[in-house]
Amino acid sequence: MRFLMKIQLSDPNAAVSDTRLNEKMRLLFQSVGATAVYATLEGGRRTDWAAIDLADPAAITPVARALFHKIKVKTEFLAED
Repeated sequence: MRFLMKIQLSDPNAAVSDTRLNEKMRLLFQSVGATAVYATLEGGRRTDWAAIDLADPAAITPVARALFHKIKVKTEFLAED
């Protein structure tokens, strides 16, 4: 099932304080099999949108948990109609 995953940094200063943030984000997007990633600002915070394909929707929780623990982000998943 295809999802659009919204990832927003919890700390607006994280992009400045963590010099390896882009590398961490790239590796995480790669690990979840993102087919496309777009970055923007929303409410003054870095926000990334990633298109991902999960075979089982139950995988959402482990993916969101891993993202939160590794880079402290807020995640939302929007299912494709």
